[in-house]
Amino acid sequence: NCEPRSSPNMASLVRSTVLSGPLRRCGMQSSGMVLPNLAAAVQPKRDLMVSRPAAQSAAAGTGGLGHWKIERYISVGLVGLLPAAAVMPCEAIDMAIAVALPLHNHMGMEVVIMDYVKPDIVMNAAKVANWVLGVATTAGLVYFNLNDVGISKGIAQLWAL
Repeated sequence: NCEPRSSPNMASLVRSTVLSGPLRRCGMQSSGMVLPNLAAAVQPKRDLMVSRPAAQSAAAGTGGLGHWKIERYISVGLVGLLPAAAVMPCEAIDMAIAVALPLHNHMGMEVVIMDYVKPDIVMNAAKVANWVLGVATTAGLVYFNLNDVGISKGIAQLWAL
């Protein structure tokens, strides 16, 4: 029988079509010949390819989709906020930038930390540092907005130099 099983994998397709077809055309039957089982060589080791955070989020059923959507909404918001700050500088836009920009940076660094920092102790320290940096950046930008000229006018003054 040369038909693939109900759920064919790459190895069974190779055995049934490529290896059995030429044998049959030459008058040989594949039933008398032992064909190699390529399934183990072709199938990737899935447990080695999945990182810890991906496995945890897949187990939770989210797969990181919510995090990804929030990152995209913030990015799109910044695409509108930054030109608006240049055209019409005001305190509301400056405050939105003071919150959105550090949040965008925090979420991006969180993904980098989860993907590339492997020992758990180092990962936890990196996450704490990311939180401290994000809160300090937000507090600094809010302070700059309330007690100085604001982000928009401050950047305009830097460009005027």
